Amino acid sequence: MITLRKQHRRYEKYRDSGVEWLGEIPEEWETRRLKHLTDNETKSADQNITSKYLALENVESWTGKLIESEEEKILDAAKAFCKDDVLFGKLRPYLAKVHHAEFDGGCVGEFLVLRHREKINPHYLFYRLVAHDFINIVNNSTLGAKMPRAEWNFIGSLRIAFSDTKTQSSIATYLDEKCALIDSIITKKQRQLKLLKEKRAAIINRAVTRGLDESVEMKESEVEWIGEIPKHWKLKKIKHLASDIREISTMDESRYLALENIESWTGKLLEIELDKSLDTAKHFKENDVLFGKLRPYLAKVHLAKFSGGCVGELLIIRQISELDPNFLFYRLISEGFINVVNNATLGSKMPRAEWGFIGNLLIGYPDISEQIKIVSQINNQIEKIEKVLFKIENSISHLSEYKTSLIAHAVTGRIKVS
Repeated sequence: MITLRKQHRRYEKYRDSGVEWLGEIPEEWETRRLKHLTDNETKSADQNITSKYLALENVESWTGKLIESEEEKILDAAKAFCKDDVLFGKLRPYLAKVHHAEFDGGCVGEFLVLRHREKINPHYLFYRLVAHDFINIVNNSTLGAKMPRAEWNFIGSLRIAFSDTKTQSSIATYLDEKCALIDSIITKKQRQLKLLKEKRAAIINRAVTRGLDESVEMKESEVEWIGEIPKHWKLKKIKHLASDIREISTMDESRYLALENIESWTGKLLEIELDKSLDTAKHFKENDVLFGKLRPYLAKVHLAKFSGGCVGELLIIRQISELDPNFLFYRLISEGFINVVNNATLGSKMPRAEWGFIGNLLIGYPDISEQIKIVSQINNQIEKIEKVLFKIENSISHLSEYKTSLIAHAVTGRIKVS
């Protein structure tokens, strides 16, 4: 990665900005309160003439890019915005929902609509407000845990540093070019991640449905979603091979798992809740498979390595005969199985699968010795993929950090771009 020091010049002289979170700024720059550089527009949008509406979910965090919505929005309390206004998401400001408008439209009230005055370039203003230091200072001003919200009285009183409008324009153009280049590299790497994850899913799916021997004789399972299975494999309903455990956990359990603690499609633990009070927690044991029945398309499946408690939205599936726990885990997290379970759910907002359906599903399987060989092969192949995934994810993280640093340095005058 090219360092900022090697790539850019610095201004000749700096002075104290007088604002603790801003620090030093170039001598020729000035500072003013945001409310003296912009107007907070609150005019209601005309429902008859406004065709484009933006909600918070339509703005991508940290980039300001628009995310298309599948359904047309009708916002009764929409605020009007004009081209070149900067929209700043005041609900959960840590999400950095900031957008430089390229058209006239309407938006939800959770956006501040900031219209620039003569001394500030709107595109520079966007980069200034989406910079980490500004987002952090705003986020630290919020109250409330579930719905933290920033207010204009605080945001408008914040001082920002800026140069003349010509320099501001140069900074914005420079950041457009550099950020576009970084984003294009990140996009390519994200495609690589997607392909590797698809390969990982395919390896699991094939191994648990066809085994390791490509030349093995096959037979029809007579189950549409399963198709053919090796001729020597057995076919049974899950409920005849495993049980749905519903034991309530005692409150002295020290480790509890919720859906958010399990990574989708890998089963890895993201974080373990310690000393969490769950009145309806269920008790699981080592080698139980936890299966997320809420929104099963998320593939929240985990093979327990310890005993603990979990939320009711996790089914506890315990093998009782003929199955290796690791093989059962891979079978239940395979793409084909997740898809058939997901297609059986009811409800659009909170789709949920039940044991009554899952337990009646047929699965094919070989004897234990072959299951162990299959699991070993899957583990070996996945380990190689995980190493590549880690390198790519690490590279994306470094690129994102570099982009963040670049914006921060440019909008505070720590680098000279013209």
